[in-house]
Amino acid sequence: MNEEQRKISDIARKLWTTLIETGESNLRTTFQASPRKTLLKDETNDYIGKNVFQGVSLWDEKYFIEDITFYNALIPYHWVNRKKYLSDVFDCDNFAFYFSSSIANIFGINTAGIASGTVYDAKTGKKLDRHAFNLILATDNGVIKPYLFEPMKGIMTEWKGQKTTLGDWKYQIEWMEFF
Repeated sequence: MNEEQRKISDIARKLWTTLIETGESNLRTTFQASPRKTLLKDETNDYIGKNVFQGVSLWDEKYFIEDITFYNALIPYHWVNRKKYLSDVFDCDNFAFYFSSSIANIFGINTAGIASGTVYDAKTGKKLDRHAFNLILATDNGVIKPYLFEPMKGIMTEWKGQKTTLGDWKYQIEWMEFF
């Protein structure tokens, strides 16, 4: 690469970095996250243990919970389900981590957790495969509720316990982490 090409590459890198930072800032302004509740680590662990799954890994001391209306407004515009699936490179676990990380990074909300387990065919009940997805804690009329989010499809439903149905699958959690 000659000096002129290096300068052009540097300008392009700075431009793309600026576009990403501006985009994140515009998302914060447009969707204006303002956590409705804050739970301490032990409170979060107790809630998840009673309502979702025993044995969640929690990395933070405080957990910030947004209202479900925030996610209902954001999800149609979130770019995660527009990403291209690449087997073993950018697959279900990457989609789930990407969504969780973007919510924490852009909006300061750390209650879009990662879950993995087994998915089943919703019609036949046949075991399909291992799968990673998101489990979101959000308020609904002031009450904390868990929501299952499928980041590869951009769809969500309230978590109703193991084998909750969303789309064509039933989801069973075997591991969960919030960070």
